Amino acid sequence: MALFIVVPLTLTLRKLCEIPVNRLIIFEALAVNAGSLLTPIGNPQNILLWGRSGLSFAAFTWQMAPLALAMMLTLGLVCWFAFPAKALNYHSGTSAPQWKPRLIWSCLALYIVFVAALELKQELWGALLVAGGFLLLARRVLISVDWTLLLVFMAMFIDVHLLIQVPALQGMLHSVGGLSQPGLWLTAIGLSQFISNVPATILLLNYVPPTAMLAWAVNVGGFGLLPGSLANLIALRMANNRRIWWRFHLWSLPMLLWAGLIGYGLHLLLQT
Repeated sequence: MALFIVVPLTLTLRKLCEIPVNRLIIFEALAVNAGSLLTPIGNPQNILLWGRSGLSFAAFTWQMAPLALAMMLTLGLVCWFAFPAKALNYHSGTSAPQWKPRLIWSCLALYIVFVAALELKQELWGALLVAGGFLLLARRVLISVDWTLLLVFMAMFIDVHLLIQVPALQGMLHSVGGLSQPGLWLTAIGLSQFISNVPATILLLNYVPPTAMLAWAVNVGGFGLLPGSLANLIALRMANNRRIWWRFHLWSLPMLLWAGLIGYGLHLLLQT
């Protein structure tokens, strides 16, 4: 959700002044992966793990705090070297983007309606009401939605559900429960690189308990390759620039290596 707010603001800022927009969006994706791992509601995998763990909000946050602090400090340090320390020079005569209060308040109202529909187990009616509201208020919103990105998300979760039911894979996946700590750490991170860390969490929770190590590992798995986190896909898709796809990995792969090493080292340190 943070990316849906920050990335459009970044793209708008590009129209007002000269900024390294691609690099900013890459770091925004990395920042979301680092910041979201702290709390139970920071990202979908944490919601799943928190619900299974039985921990309080504060207790779950406390167990995630060492890794979150390490990654936030790392990202802050890398930003210091990645971006020039100079003031932004705004273009003279550039008009501010027009905002539409009616559309903003309507979106907020429709969001509340949809959340209420989810709680009442009426998801289909909620989706239809939201779609109907936009048809009346702003049809261009429905046209500009990235439907292909939504289909990618749907396919990820459907594929995980189907994979769990494949007999040949069930025997292999059952062995995950007997892995050593280093084995589980690498498995969770590696699996996240190919099917994303949210589906990886759903899959692994069928075979291993929702431990702090699993929570750390799947969050570390958000770095690295593009599919590692849904946040990566969202940010880079919204950037709408082909070159950003390979440039992202110049930053994300070193972050994955560092997060994997520092994360496991912190885990061992806290166990002693």
